[in-house]
Parts: sequence; structure tokens; C-alpha cells
Amino acid sequence: MVRMHGMNSDPFARPGVLAIFRGFQPAEVGDVARLACEAGFRHIEVALNTPEARECLEALLAMRPELPPDLQLGAGTVRSHTDLDLAISLGLDFCLSPGLNPELLARARQQGLCFVPGILTPGEADRALLAGAALVKLFPASLHGPTYIRMLKEPMQELRVLVSGGVRAENARLFLEAGADFLAVGGSLFDPRRFRTVDRAEIRRAARDLMTRVFPNA
Repeated sequence: MVRMHGMNSDPFARPGVLAIFRGFQPAEVGDVARLACEAGFRHIEVALNTPEARECLEALLAMRPELPPDLQLGAGTVRSHTDLDLAISLGLDFCLSPGLNPELLARARQQGLCFVPGILTPGEADRALLAGAALVKLFPASLHGPTYIRMLKEPMQELRVLVSGGVRAENARLFLEAGADFLAVGGSLFDPRRFRTVDRAEIRRAARDLMTRVFPNA
């Protein structure tokens, strides 16, 4: 399948916050996406270790005309060629992986698909850069905290970092101030069990609070 949406563009060119959807059902993922977009999110990832992940992505693609035109939609937890095949066949805007697989990165680049590999150590960050990664995912970011980003970037100033794992409203701004280029928020905000049991207005307020803390002047 030839990719059309977002081709030859960088989905993460400007700072932002990625919403991670894991564990949602296809029938409800549209409502979650609307809520996220209303709060200001413009990047949504469906984790592929979600049951019916393909159906969730297809549901979001089908309703794309109803969502903001600048919305970027991608797949997360991409760990195999089968996962990558799915992302390519659906024409997604990006892929994220929890680890560093240069083979997947190279293949995605050949297809014009933004692929963000996961890293934790300086050695992994360096190998990702040498493999051509334009952005890396620091995961889990909570393991070392915001200061670690500044330390990673000192010897690798070209390194662009998306932080994931432990990002919350209380610490999101700290990660950006330490040098993070992008943030990812998952279960702390987009929790399927919470979505099904808590007033959605409360979740919407929490999402807007996070975005306001991250971008207070927006």
C-alpha cells in the first residue's frame, strides 16, 4: 500500500504530547480519540499489544474526517516485521517501538514511515542515531527522571527524545525543561478501566490540565 497521509513529513516536528491507547475496544476508541482531541492532543498511538488493535486503528481511520486535520495516527509496541507490515498496510503516520531494532528502522525508512525506536542507555541512543533515527523514545523515562535527558544530550546534541513511561501532569513540564522534544502519556490518563467507570468530564478536565501545564502559553 502506498502511504499518502503525512508522507515525507515529520509527525514530531514540533513539541507535543502523544496519547497512548492500550486496552480499549474498537467500539469505544472513537470516543476516547474525540476526548483526547478536545483536550488538545494531536498524536494518537494504538499499542499493538492491545486485543483487536487492528480493528481499533481501522475504527480511527474510518472516523478521521471527523477529527482534527492535523491529527497524527500511529502504532505503538511495534516489535516485529508483522507489526510493521500492519502499520504500512494501514498507511499510518508513525510507529513506536519499546526497543531498538535497526532492521525495522531501516525498513520503515525505506517505506517513508516515521519509526521511533526505544532506547534507555547512551549506547542505545548512539546506535539509534547511527541507524538513522530522527527521534528516539526514552523508555521507561521514570527510571532516571528528567535530569537524565540533559545528560544524554550533552555528548549527542543532535539527539531528539520522546519520553514515555511515568509521564504525568505533575512532571511533564520538568521533562520538557530538561530537554525532551516530545512527551507520551498512557495509562496515567487514558486508562480503559477508568474510562468505563469515571465521569468522562473528569477525564477531559485531567487531559486539559496536563496540556495546559505542558503548554501554558498556548
